[in-house]
Amino acid sequence: MRAVAPRAPVPNAAPPQARSYQQLMTKLLRHGAYPQLRKIIDKTLPADISPVLPLLLEEDRKRILSLLIEAGKAARALFELDETDLNEILDDLDDATLASICSSSAPDDAADLLDFLEEERRARILEILGATQGAKLESLLEGEEETAGSLMNTEFLALDEDLTVAQAIEAIRQYPRKESFFYVYCVDADQHLVGVLSLRSLILANAAAQLKDLMVQSVVRTQVDSSPEEVAQLVSKYDLLSVPVVDMQNRLVGVVTVDDVLDVIQEQAEEDLLCLIMPLRLPEPVS
Repeated sequence: MRAVAPRAPVPNAAPPQARSYQQLMTKLLRHGAYPQLRKIIDKTLPADISPVLPLLLEEDRKRILSLLIEAGKAARALFELDETDLNEILDDLDDATLASICSSSAPDDAADLLDFLEEERRARILEILGATQGAKLESLLEGEEETAGSLMNTEFLALDEDLTVAQAIEAIRQYPRKESFFYVYCVDADQHLVGVLSLRSLILANAAAQLKDLMVQSVVRTQVDSSPEEVAQLVSKYDLLSVPVVDMQNRLVGVVTVDDVLDVIQEQAEEDLLCLIMPLRLPEPVS
């Protein structure tokens, strides 16, 4: 079972900005101004949309969620809610809508959302999603707790090392989730991770050059069974935005992005700070 929880309750969880967004969204909904709403949602982070959701009337919230589903931001926005608000909103949604949220989200986000549901409802939604997508999410749900495998996104872009720069750029253009990757990971014919390229290096390279002649072969990577703490240490040490996950045969099986381990990094920083500020215990006086 994956160990993912929604945000802890926060006092005064509806900041003035959320009230302003709520009023604006409600007004636009009343006027049927969906193009404007789509622009707002496209430009706004899920964490900023999240506190608006509990403030909306149920029907308005469903309409906004449908736009979040279109933008692939629904699951992220929901998981920014505290547990009480999340439970209430999930109870109001039908299974078909929840399945749509899962289908539009990155697999790791969808698995996190499914993991929060009762087992019976989770099974119904997996059935709606179909055999292929359901099996992919079940494999994530069955991943060992507290491992890189339970955090990783199995939907990622990996390019054959024999591709030219021009072919690689075209593949990236065709990739549907352009916001979800930060590096170009290169694989051989057997899907072994063999190199990495920054997007900047790719764009500036000669269009006819092959990736294998440009890639950095010493790739920072992690194993499927590595702990989140180990992944977080790699992210912090090497200032990475994502870390590739490989199996025992060095085949690329997923990618953990920095937002997936952000909570772990924050917890580690808080623990380090606590160790620094805790007063040293003086030895007991000898009587």
